[in-house]
Amino acid sequence: VAIDAAGQEVLDLFLLLVLSIGGVILVVLNIFNIRERKYEVGVLTAIGMKKFKVALQFMTELFMVTFVAIVLGAVGGAVLSVPTADYLLKNQITAEETTLTEQEANFGRPGGGMGGGLGPQPIAKVSYLDSISASTDVTVTAKLMGIGVLLTLVSSLGAIVFIVRFEPLKILSNRN
Repeated sequence: VAIDAAGQEVLDLFLLLVLSIGGVILVVLNIFNIRERKYEVGVLTAIGMKKFKVALQFMTELFMVTFVAIVLGAVGGAVLSVPTADYLLKNQITAEETTLTEQEANFGRPGGGMGGGLGPQPIAKVSYLDSISASTDVTVTAKLMGIGVLLTLVSSLGAIVFIVRFEPLKILSNRN
């Protein structure tokens, strides 16, 4: 299916909107995660670990989760996309054939019956697609990985800001 330039602009805008909302949600989730692990940050910085290394540790954890999720998502998508597309196509063909059968039973009229008009209209035979190529390629997977890495970077930057602001002695003295 070909998409014109206006349609592509709408799709691009929608993609940016979804990515922006996803980025904001990930930043908020990571901030909550850092707040829950504030004592850990305080202990690590109190024993001499630099805040940069603590932040790097959190970023490494996020990237590990991101790559596992991307691999699982890509493999799951590759395995399930073809059977799902074939199932949906089969259901659509069945629905269309049912509609045509009902139309033929109504003397070729979509609304039905013999009321007025020119009489029965011949129904053209239609050839249907019997399979869809729903496989992904390396380019699509690379783009998805790039988006995942970008979202992880954005969300981890929010966490880094919180880590840098923490005072280790204050964290340890306010333990509750």
